Amino acid sequence: MNLAHINIMNIHSQSRSPAAIIFIAGAERKHPEKPVIAPLSNADARSCLHLRSGNCAQNRAIKTTRTREHEMTAIKSAILSTVALVASATVSLAGDIALPSYVKDSGKLPIATTIYAPFSYIDENGKQVGLSIELAQAAAKELGVELIIDQVPFTSLIPSLSADRIKIAWLDATVTEERLKQADFVSWLQDGTIASTLPANKDKYAKRTALCGSTIAVQSGTSADFSADQLNKECKSAGLKEIKKDIYPSQQDTVQAVITGRADAYLDDATSAGYYSTISKGKLVLAGEVFAKQPVGHIIKKGDAETAKMLAAAIQKLIDDGTYKTILDKYGMSSNAIAKPVIYTDVSQLKN
Repeated sequence: MNLAHINIMNIHSQSRSPAAIIFIAGAERKHPEKPVIAPLSNADARSCLHLRSGNCAQNRAIKTTRTREHEMTAIKSAILSTVALVASATVSLAGDIALPSYVKDSGKLPIATTIYAPFSYIDENGKQVGLSIELAQAAAKELGVELIIDQVPFTSLIPSLSADRIKIAWLDATVTEERLKQADFVSWLQDGTIASTLPANKDKYAKRTALCGSTIAVQSGTSADFSADQLNKECKSAGLKEIKKDIYPSQQDTVQAVITGRADAYLDDATSAGYYSTISKGKLVLAGEVFAKQPVGHIIKKGDAETAKMLAAAIQKLIDDGTYKTILDKYGMSSNAIAKPVIYTDVSQLKN
């Protein structure tokens, strides 16, 4: 803000600071234009003995006028100083979250995301919507910047961050040891993995080890992909057959693989699997318990502390003012809420 161009009346009409309104309202009072002749001092009285009364009165008026001009200059200076302080305080209160230069200079929050319902998907009108999209819109509003969304395939997100092609992978990525070796995270949710299958197989897969020996669909590079590998270790330890892991490029492909009978079940985040079981209208059901519970967050470049702090502060603001809860409640995910975002930079944090 350029304080040299502050219009006092505009600030009076726009500022919500009570102190600013009271002070500036006082500054609007009109001072009398005719000089008030002050009483003579003893020195002035002696001087007037040698002057005609008219000249003495004139000198007194001039002296008083000059005094009044000095007073008005001082008052104007005080007004501008106070306005500057109020304006500065207003800017500080509105922007108390430190912004990285790429956000501050452009006035934009650039994020990259991928299609993964119900967090991000295209509705019947061709508009990108979803839980994480609404959260991004709320965060951009909190930061006072414009939201810019770019679509990037899931498997390209971390390489794109490392190459500085994107700054923020805004999505529900599970924080894993493998990923933490390549990038940092800011958590905003907690989740786990669960199996989804046809209604006829629900009881069959009541325990996750019952999946051993079955054909399981997973999306490439997701937490479900890693969970399938962990499940295979359990199968081996129990002396059971390994699962046959079928890898697909998209979440929708894994869902269709089960519905069409190409896979016995698919593994997915519990939040997303629950959403698909709801909209499938009885074609899919959740089976067994949630396992491999881990934090979920946005991904940023390794060592980008400025972006991490900005995201954590923005998310905390949304948690504190209730916006976060409202959005999660809308999608039936209040049970996955967290009280405080965590910046994950090291695998040791996952063991605490």
